[in-house]
Amino acid sequence: MEFIELGIKSPPGKDRHSVTCPNCSETSKHPKHPCLTVNNEVGNRWFKCHRCGWSGNLEVMEKYEKVRANSGMPTHMNVERKFSLEFTKYYRDRGFSTTTLTQAMIYETDKGIIGFPYYENYALVNVKFLNYKPGAKLKWWQIKKEYGTKIVFWGLETLSINKDPLREEDNIVGITEGEWDCLTYREAGLRNILSVPQGAPSLKAKNFKKEFNYLNDPYFREIAKHVDYFYISVDDDDAGYVLFEELTRRLGKWRCKIIKYPKGYKDINEVLRGADKLEALGVDKVRECYENATNLPIQGIIRPSDIKHDLIEYRKQGLQPGLSCGHPELDFLFTPKRGHISFWSGVPGMGKSVVLRWYLKELVKVNTEVKLAMFTPENRPTAREHVKLAELFVEKTYQEGQPDSMDDKEWADILNFIENRFIVVAPDNRNYESFDGTIKRTDVTKLQSICKYISHLVKTENIFGYVIDAYNKLDNDAPGYMSETKFIESQLEYLADFNTYHNIHGFIIAHPTKLAKDRNGNYIMPSVYDIKGSSAWYEKADIAVIIHRYKFAALTDGEAAEMEEENDDLKYKAKDITTTYLKVEKIRFEEIGTEGIIRLDFLKFNNFRINKKDKDYHITHKKINLGTITQEEDPDQLEIYTPIDDDCPF
Repeated sequence: MEFIELGIKSPPGKDRHSVTCPNCSETSKHPKHPCLTVNNEVGNRWFKCHRCGWSGNLEVMEKYEKVRANSGMPTHMNVERKFSLEFTKYYRDRGFSTTTLTQAMIYETDKGIIGFPYYENYALVNVKFLNYKPGAKLKWWQIKKEYGTKIVFWGLETLSINKDPLREEDNIVGITEGEWDCLTYREAGLRNILSVPQGAPSLKAKNFKKEFNYLNDPYFREIAKHVDYFYISVDDDDAGYVLFEELTRRLGKWRCKIIKYPKGYKDINEVLRGADKLEALGVDKVRECYENATNLPIQGIIRPSDIKHDLIEYRKQGLQPGLSCGHPELDFLFTPKRGHISFWSGVPGMGKSVVLRWYLKELVKVNTEVKLAMFTPENRPTAREHVKLAELFVEKTYQEGQPDSMDDKEWADILNFIENRFIVVAPDNRNYESFDGTIKRTDVTKLQSICKYISHLVKTENIFGYVIDAYNKLDNDAPGYMSETKFIESQLEYLADFNTYHNIHGFIIAHPTKLAKDRNGNYIMPSVYDIKGSSAWYEKADIAVIIHRYKFAALTDGEAAEMEEENDDLKYKAKDITTTYLKVEKIRFEEIGTEGIIRLDFLKFNNFRINKKDKDYHITHKKINLGTITQEEDPDQLEIYTPIDDDCPF
């Protein structure tokens, strides 16, 4: 499409200029006035009339043609248009002037419905409608999806952002919970105010798969890169609190401020117009609330008023455990929560990675909203990670043509599932994202660099957590001025703070360096204290898990006599079936689990089942040192569980 096809006479050789508007000039008192701004930059050709409101973007107009056709929008949107008496009374009761509504391009259809047009780069991409009629139930709806609508912030076309990196004034953007709140700030003369498109999310929602997709819109993300501060204005209720938490986590808490209202007022529009027994405080108070936006509470300075919603929730629900994996025996031991960190360790070759992946599979099966980032450099090439995950879930061979291979539908379905649940992070010095120059080629595999990727996935994918397998594969060289132990301690502190800030869980696998064997040739079960860095691993862990197996059994006297001539040093033999022990060595908070041990039986395709002896059993707090089992003590026969007493009076 070209400008001339729309009747716009755009002179060549100019990127930005003003001409007369073919949509309204003939009926205007000033027909020759150049009221139409034309932007003729390649790839971004748009126009906007400042008299009648006619606008569009040549690059996308055809894509959204059905949106405009079903918008019910008047042909002429000039500032002189009039609203019905009913609607005029309605918006004046809410504290708005006609000028504020006309500047916002709000219109009334011939059926008496109010339209809030959504623009992106001057193209009409959606309209939100309101049935405000007295006596009718207040109802909001949007143009049908099949017409090609797009869910974006309301008010994008009003933003004025200075992209100069040397700018003297900060770029500030306000974000409100609804269009009326957005208009309230505009009524007070404030600019750069947006409204989320669909209000606060439902408190009954199990997950937020689509509710915040508008934050990932490329047009907004490009703008957001140049925003210094977001001022968040939400309703003072539970739903508003959820919206605030999700927005700040995705936009970055370091650049978000909260707008607070006088006591008793639920939202900023009530501050303007009053409500029930609350008096109208007017535009001056609205501006005061905006100008007094406060930083989020900083770590170490927390008052009850800063966390009142959390305190109310604890009052109602108590201290809650983390996520269930669907196995009560494992849930009794530990449940991962957002903001926490768990360390998984064990002797190399004992199955740490295999058990963790199986556990995450069970976790995702029960909690279908969970997404995880995976940094697993030991599983090379990257595609191998996807192959092993596919086999783990389907419990069939990935390679086609084998007797137990997955069919084409299973193959396609599981790859689609993995696409939406497990995101592999695998940068190298030839294939990496610099994140605006913050990552250098030589630093790609440093902890802070990997965390840049994870931070990005928090904002764009709302991940629950991440896996680092293994910590030892990171570029962990301590600087010359710091001891290795002190450096590891600082790295773990960084991870703990990172998890708290982004409200995600970190599953970290780390290899021990101190290994010892018993007289049967088995490695003694290690501790998190045996990881390089020693006590820091224990101190920083919210959950510490050890995975261990006893691969060898002592020879009987007869077996030893038969083997003596062949090999005088042979004292033990490999077991045909080996039980895997999962020991929880540390639990920081009692609500998320308890210390104890559980046994797992290995199945095909790296799956496990809880040892059948453990069914309907509670784990005791009995101290058992599995690392010092003698020749006569078979680990599989140890009584480390006590049955539930159905007659227990407690």
